[in-house]
Amino acid sequence: ISRVVDRMIVILPFEEALYRQAGVPCEFVGHPLLDAVASSYDRAELRKRFGFETSAPVIGLLPGSREREVRSLLPVMLEAAARMARWHPGLLAVVAQASSIREGLEGLIEELAAGAGLGVRVVRDQPNEVMAASDLLLVASGTATLQAAVIGTPMVIAYRTSWLSYWLARLVIRVNWIGLVNIVAGRGIVPELIQDEATAERLSDEGHRLLRDEAALSGMRAAFRAVRDSLGSPGASRRAAEVILKECRA
Repeated sequence: ISRVVDRMIVILPFEEALYRQAGVPCEFVGHPLLDAVASSYDRAELRKRFGFETSAPVIGLLPGSREREVRSLLPVMLEAAARMARWHPGLLAVVAQASSIREGLEGLIEELAAGAGLGVRVVRDQPNEVMAASDLLLVASGTATLQAAVIGTPMVIAYRTSWLSYWLARLVIRVNWIGLVNIVAGRGIVPELIQDEATAERLSDEGHRLLRDEAALSGMRAAFRAVRDSLGSPGASRRAAEVILKECRA
């Protein structure tokens, strides 16, 4: 990179120091998520829009945007929500369906949701609103974990991939976490259940533990505020454009 790049523009706070240590001119401009997420949401209004009881516990399910992720994680997440409903009467689940999901997979999502054995809504193209309306999220590892942290909704992270991909990744990746929110925080503020740990039993146990522990929820929300503050301020795209213009004029 240092041989071919005049200046790096990065959106995660820890990246700037890494590139500078490697001798690459670099500038942190903040994260564009801050422009895509509202500063606050009216949970009561969102629940009314989605047809939820205001007082009902709501679990948001975000199984990812790729077909393999959805097929692997959504059935587990739905089963976990059904297990949690035994401990939390009236619990509702809502699936945030990514806009990139192709038409054929939409039918599978609807079929899985209908057979889950509890009230499940499928909401398309409104991930921020689903996150804001939920008490707790079960989230596939990815940018959605950082998105949820910016909104401030507690979560449990899950991920499954092929065992070959998993072990190949283990050979080259040297990080303590895979969840972006934990990587940005520099510590494990959100539980991560990966590969054979990503079971309905483990997800429901972690979810139930959080829902009944207000101190844990408050601590997680406080950590999320620190993560959001570390991402800079809105306007990342404009700042990136200004860096590019300045570099071109130099």
